[in-house]
Amino acid sequence: MIIDASEIKAGTSIPCDLCIIGAGAAGITIAREFDGIGLNVWLLESGGYELEQPTQDLYKGTSTGRRYFPLDKTRLRYLGGTTNHWAGLCRPMDAIDFESRAWIPNSGWPFNRDHLVPWYMRAQPILDLGEYIYNAEHWIDENQRLLPFKTGTFRTEVYQASTPLRFGTAYREQLRKSRNITVCLHANLTHLQVDKPSAQLKSLRIQTLDGNQFSISPQTCTLACGSIENARLLLSSKDIHPDGLGNESGNVGRYFMDHPVLSRNGSLMTTSGRIPEIYYDPYYFRQRRPLYFTVLLDEVSQRQQQVANYSALFFPALLSKGVKSYRRISRKLSRDQVITGWWQHISNILGDLDSVSSKFYYDHLTNKPAPLQLDFYNQWEQVPDPDNRVTLDRARDSLGIQRVNIRWQLGEIDRRTILTAHRMMALEVGRTDLGRVRLGISENDPLPDTVRGDNHQMGTTRMHENPALGVVDANCCLHTVHNLYMAGASVFPTGGSTNPTLTVVALALRLADHIKEKLA
Repeated sequence: MIIDASEIKAGTSIPCDLCIIGAGAAGITIAREFDGIGLNVWLLESGGYELEQPTQDLYKGTSTGRRYFPLDKTRLRYLGGTTNHWAGLCRPMDAIDFESRAWIPNSGWPFNRDHLVPWYMRAQPILDLGEYIYNAEHWIDENQRLLPFKTGTFRTEVYQASTPLRFGTAYREQLRKSRNITVCLHANLTHLQVDKPSAQLKSLRIQTLDGNQFSISPQTCTLACGSIENARLLLSSKDIHPDGLGNESGNVGRYFMDHPVLSRNGSLMTTSGRIPEIYYDPYYFRQRRPLYFTVLLDEVSQRQQQVANYSALFFPALLSKGVKSYRRISRKLSRDQVITGWWQHISNILGDLDSVSSKFYYDHLTNKPAPLQLDFYNQWEQVPDPDNRVTLDRARDSLGIQRVNIRWQLGEIDRRTILTAHRMMALEVGRTDLGRVRLGISENDPLPDTVRGDNHQMGTTRMHENPALGVVDANCCLHTVHNLYMAGASVFPTGGSTNPTLTVVALALRLADHIKEKLA
């Protein structure tokens, strides 16, 4: 069922088997795994069904280092969390991302990717995805081909595109009908009370924005509030340690990561016409699902060049609507395919006759395709750095909790990764006679100011089997509190170069299985 925290009598203490804080992708996934199995589960959400500004303002904070997003804009604080504005692109992390790599400081997960595959497969339908197949060869037909990169340099895989699924909408009815799950809206966790002798979480202090307070006493608790907020809540609970709960090693909040992104920097220019359109056609579908073909720096190259993981999507250089419509009609007619949106295409062409006629004459006078320019959308792995971190600020929010400051900076390996990828791309394109690559930055240039994050916050409560080097163990349990777990990308030791949501949901399923065994 779904209730509002204002309905709970002030001062009430509520016992339960499992309390999940945060109803985003991770929190809702975990809760659904307990539906109908006889345990008393509470799922707390700070917001309601839609964005409410007073609640959203709780996310405000500051940042230092490289320019970062306003913290109350990059995340959403209502049912469904940040899935209410995610793009829906999904791909599993690569095998090398889980390895301890000598040239990547602080790298290495407690398990390899093969271990996570069963939960990756279970995550597919939850995110409204197709088969768990990301090998590009599987998704092309006899009319398509892949770029002929030399083995060990680059490879092609696909992103599967979710709807994108809005968890708060898609799973609201199941949660409402559940007899053993209570979703409590407008419920804000303000403090975690831990009994030091037993190393057990005893109580959660909950408060609404209008001042109602009550507590929940769970047998087991999971924080699923995102990387920034998970760290903030631990740092704010100082009863048993002055630096925050679970922070005996000083690692809470550290190793904050995002995916560095540089859009339309570097480009591939060809006159050969041999770039398969699956690499730049955003409307490529198989089995009624959109697919995005991405080029990845191969593991062999990463090891040889000692750089981090890198991926690129290709986007056509910005063209007029008329030329885009002309190209689409030409391709469809050459393949005897059905043309949808015919009248809109004709309208676009008639409104842009100068550009369209120039392309038409080039095609027919030279008897070959016009030169094509594809711009790179670069996304790569950030090296985990303990100095990139979430810390508490002096300012407090309307609940009295200290706001946060984010320090986000990029290092030399981060810079060298994109430089190496562009240089190797230029060599490969030249080798295959596809055209040429225009480099976006030169060897001695710093990373430009246009490098930004991709709203993929990771790290801050990282997994490591050694308590001195991490915050949670391989089961995502706090090293120093035996019934408190972290869910979401905050536990990532490294982030790879791919969007994190599929891995977040896979880890949430794995954590749910572990908690079931423990509570049983």
